[in-house]
Amino acid sequence: MAEGYVTADRFIDLTVLAEERVAELNVRNPNYLPANIEHVLRTIEDRLRHKYAIPFPPAHPTIEGWIVCIVQARAALRVGIDPGDPGYAECVRLAEQADTQIAEASKPESAAWNIPLISATDGSAISKGAPFGYAEASPYTWTDVQYEEGTSG
Repeated sequence: MAEGYVTADRFIDLTVLAEERVAELNVRNPNYLPANIEHVLRTIEDRLRHKYAIPFPPAHPTIEGWIVCIVQARAALRVGIDPGDPGYAECVRLAEQADTQIAEASKPESAAWNIPLISATDGSAISKGAPFGYAEASPYTWTDVQYEEGTSG
């Protein structure tokens, strides 16, 4: 479950949530953080698959940061933080900032993040631009077939 990207201990190191709140969440629902980390990771991969090499390098700091920023806002609600709390507003701001950065990273002209790009031999790209069909027939074969059909009837 995304352990190569963000472990529970690493999440505690990077989050703005209090360590006690994260520990409480892990006791009440030990699968919550791993499941959400996995979900967010797969979502990021889906959004960036057309440009970057998937899977990402393990424990890449940019990817870790994006995951933590997005998951901590969800985790804050799960542990019962009041949505009107200024700390929760900061979690939401960080999640929105991460989402904006992911959107920027997905743009073809963007080069602000040091994430490995897709190489020509990488199989993770959505499409390689190869031809979808092949035939050895002349491009005018259809006219010969049409002529034969018209004269034999």
